[in-house]
Amino acid sequence: MKETIFSKDRINTGRQTEIDALKAFSIIMMIITHCIEDLYGNYSENVIAVVINDYLAQSVGASGFMICMGVGIVYSRNAEPIDYLKRGVNLLVVGQLLNLFRYGLPYILGYVISGDPVLKISSYLVFSGDILQFAGLFFFMMALFRKLKLKSWHIFIIAVILNIIANFFFFGFHPTRSYAFDQLMGLFFLTPAESYFPLFHWLIYPAYGMVFGDILQHVKDKTKFYGILIGPTAAIFAIYYYIGICVDQHFFTVFRIWQTFCGVGIWDALMHLFCNTFMISCGYFLTFKFSKQQLRPIFFVSKNINRFYCIHTVLVYFIEVFLIDIAGWEINALQCFGIALLTVISCILGVMVYSRYLVGPCHTFFGKHKYIWVAVIVILTVAICIWSSYGTTGHVNLWNEYSLDQKMELGDL
Repeated sequence: MKETIFSKDRINTGRQTEIDALKAFSIIMMIITHCIEDLYGNYSENVIAVVINDYLAQSVGASGFMICMGVGIVYSRNAEPIDYLKRGVNLLVVGQLLNLFRYGLPYILGYVISGDPVLKISSYLVFSGDILQFAGLFFFMMALFRKLKLKSWHIFIIAVILNIIANFFFFGFHPTRSYAFDQLMGLFFLTPAESYFPLFHWLIYPAYGMVFGDILQHVKDKTKFYGILIGPTAAIFAIYYYIGICVDQHFFTVFRIWQTFCGVGIWDALMHLFCNTFMISCGYFLTFKFSKQQLRPIFFVSKNINRFYCIHTVLVYFIEVFLIDIAGWEINALQCFGIALLTVISCILGVMVYSRYLVGPCHTFFGKHKYIWVAVIVILTVAICIWSSYGTTGHVNLWNEYSLDQKMELGDL
């Protein structure tokens, strides 16, 4: 059987539609999840919203995005360490620019319009880490791994070890009461700061993607390959969800303790690898009979996944600030899913306009002045952090002894 499925040579080196399908699914899942999480305050009353946000997105959303990142690295093997370093720097810069647009701009404009001090204070979130910061740090790690000439399975073992170590830090870490320091540490392991995708917790996903990509390149009969995978991974998927949701235990906790999604533990992470392998298998069987022309929408979303991410997250925060925080709207389920649909459509239109009219001029303009723009981004970030924290004593900021459990009272401002 091994001889009929695998080849000794790397023969499967072209575009893998099942990976494109998982990337497209992951970003759509993230858009819907962010609309639910940030806009729909009473989503726990809606079964569909709970299933998507609290259950499905916990295992096949951002983790699928990162697994595909790892597969993509394997399928572009000619990159040198310096290429990974440059890519990492670019992602960190873009990630910080995104923070200015999704946190700084809406919260500052909202404060100017409404005078609400909470919005002013919230602009400190420009100093926080997210999935693009994770990706930038991951490419730094890849530069080191390539320099050391490590194989994919070496990287995966390192990622498993780092995940275990990170969880010891998570359970033993005592906040320094300095948001700035804890946030920097939060880029690597979970802290009480805005620490969403710590590198050491989440490295396991792209590392697995690299291992999977290495195997996939040797597959000569994908129908048999995925036919073997889909049954066992479906069973593990179902058993994992049953135990995680219905059984009182302390191994699989992401469905019950939100912090263990950000600081994902090794047992949940390993199960997520099976869940996403099942999704990849499904993606293959759902797409393999279609022509490339018919799959162009999937390829479009997959190719522009970073742009979809940036556009949608800016839109969501503007909606949150101006419709919910200022106008006082209470979003119901129908409105939430309607906004999610409009956000997807806006992302498609935005990417089309950018790709057709703006990508060239932007690359030329920012490329010529890149060091100036990096300096501007850093200066604006520091300035907003100082401004948002000035005179604040009752809420998280860069200077006070913050506590995320502390309730903000306007009398303390």
